[in-house]
Order: sequence, then C-alpha cells, then structure tokens
Amino acid sequence: MLSFVLDSVYGLSITIVPFLIISVLNALIIRRLLHRYKRHKRINVITEESIIRMEFTVILLVVSFVFIVLNLPYCFVWCKRFFLSRKGMHEGPGSSDVGVDFDNYEGVLMITRVVFYMNYCVNFFLYSVTGAYFRKELKILVFYKSQYGEYMNCSRNGNSSPTTPQSWV
Repeated sequence: MLSFVLDSVYGLSITIVPFLIISVLNALIIRRLLHRYKRHKRINVITEESIIRMEFTVILLVVSFVFIVLNLPYCFVWCKRFFLSRKGMHEGPGSSDVGVDFDNYEGVLMITRVVFYMNYCVNFFLYSVTGAYFRKELKILVFYKSQYGEYMNCSRNGNSSPTTPQSWV
C-alpha cells in the first residue's frame, strides 16, 4: 500500500501537476499576447523593450511546450505500466488476463525515459534557435571575450554606452 501511495505521488508530482500548471499558464499567456498584439497593431507603437519582452516570452513558451512534449510519452507509458501492474496484482496468479508483457513495457519505458531526460539538455539549443537577443549576447561572449570584459566593466561602473543593451531582465 505504501508503494502505491509513493508511486502515485511520484507520478503526479513529476508529470500531471506540471502539465496542468504549464498548460493553463501558457494558455493565459498566449491569450494576453494576442490582446497585446492587437493593441500594438492599432496603436502602431513598437519599442525595443517590447520586442525584447516578446522575444523572452516566446522563448519561455517554447521551452515550456517542449517540456510538455518531451515528458508526455514517458508519463503515458509510466501510467499505463503502473495501472497494468496494479491490475495484475489485484487479479491474482490464477487469472488468465495476468499475462501482461512487462518486458515490452520496460523497453518502451526506457526509450521514453531517454526522451524525458532530453528535456534537460535541449534548453540551450531552444534559446539559441528562438532568441535573437540571446544569440547576439552569446556571440559577444564567445567571439569578443576581451571586449566583453570591458563591456561588462563599463556597465558595472554605471557608465552607459550606445553598445550597452538596455533590458528589464
């Protein structure tokens, strides 16, 4: 019984609860973005700050959707395997329906677990693909390392130069 409770809490805490929270919040964010887009289209005022905010919002939406997509297969297979194992335990050894092929599910579970773990590896690439501002700063960091040090010292001392990006982040 304790194993069932712990497995249920585990399954809910790493899959279903985050899916629900992320899905609801993403829907609310997209709704708000559409309203803002319509308002900006009417007013026809676009600032650099609004562009940067929109870019970061898109990056975070992409990261959260990829989280859902990469975790959903593991969640599905884990839940199916879990419920089949519970069903097999309740039917007992004399039942004819107990012949569930757990080896097949174990292989599928391992493959989906790899996809699940990929979520922790792809965020850098998602930032690089979706964020022009991120790519610009990464390029400065990698290719202009000595200049970047001066750039950071300038912004730390409070001296603002035209090349210093201004952001709310």
